[in-house]
Amino acid sequence: MRVSPVRKSFAASLLVMASMPFCTAHADSTTPPPIPSVGIVPANVLLAEHSNWFSPPKIYSLRNEHYPLPNYPADLSYEVYSAVGFDLANTILIQGPKRDAKGNRELIVI
Repeated sequence: MRVSPVRKSFAASLLVMASMPFCTAHADSTTPPPIPSVGIVPANVLLAEHSNWFSPPKIYSLRNEHYPLPNYPADLSYEVYSAVGFDLANTILIQGPKRDAKGNRELIVI
């Protein structure tokens, strides 16, 4: 049995109109619906202890502090810095050898 397009669109219109009171139940209210409470999610102990390794925050110059390399590579034409302990992520800054017209060096932030 085939349903005509008119009946399909009429049925769809009825379905939309019947669901409208549920969609607008909170639209007329001045208070938003309550947010479900999930409580406090505990931090993973390994991550919490890991953060203590980087206190206080520090910016490392990898030319001076190049562990685990025995020596800083002599032929590098750029400088590398690593910032740890600042918020959630570590940052690496590469100061390249290129200079602009004002003499400023190229900076790359990762």
